[in-house]
Amino acid sequence: MQNLNSDTSEVYIQTWEWQLVLKVTNRFRTRERDELFAVLSLHVLELKRAARTGIEDWRPYLRRSLHHRAIRFVREEKALSTLAIQDSHSRVDKRPGPDFKLAFDGAWEKLSGKLKKLWLALADADGNQVEAAQKLGVHRNTVKNGMEKIVRILEENELGT
Repeated sequence: MQNLNSDTSEVYIQTWEWQLVLKVTNRFRTRERDELFAVLSLHVLELKRAARTGIEDWRPYLRRSLHHRAIRFVREEKALSTLAIQDSHSRVDKRPGPDFKLAFDGAWEKLSGKLKKLWLALADADGNQVEAAQKLGVHRNTVKNGMEKIVRILEENELGT
């Protein structure tokens, strides 16, 4: 509802719109749920301020718009966390010492032929499990299970996290 007595034309969020924002927020898995709620609330205000013509039914339009904005938020959050991980990896000295090489060689020898192929396929696919599964001609859950085995072997050789 707009306040017609004001020059700034204030915009308000109605109760059902708050409920819709909360509903959309709860549908997305994110570490920053409060921030997503704030972003979606602001998005409602921006849409109402724009007052676009030609929108026949505001409710479905708003629901779809909030859904797309939440998808974009999650995508941006994932990209930022990936950049943070890459940045933290770039700070680590990339020259492994002889102890690391010895431990890695021991872990590599413990891997079966299938797990070695999986490791190389994942490296070629930049860690993309679906792409690695397609290259190997296996289901993606097979790749996930293989990765768990690799991690266990690396941890046994004190190379895990």
